Amino acid sequence: MKKNNLETCVKIHKNLYLGNYKAAMSPTTLINFKIKYILCMGVEMNFFFPNLYKYMKVSIFDSEEENILNDFNKIYEYDYYTKTI
Repeated sequence: MKKNNLETCVKIHKNLYLGNYKAAMSPTTLINFKIKYILCMGVEMNFFFPNLYKYMKVSIFDSEEENILNDFNKIYEYDYYTKTI
């Protein structure tokens, strides 16, 4: 749902938001939520603003058979890295 040209992001933890690809490509949304780091999870995900944000990509399919545990350590390390800068 859009509100004032903002895509929906859900705060799931302090400084951690969950959003879809529309939120990731919306400068208004990224600025409003003060996003600095973006974790892209999907096979065909692009980095929309590589000069403005730091990205990490995890190439996984949107499927029940996909095992996110295979990439959990990389994701955890990226999350830790973003909190220490």
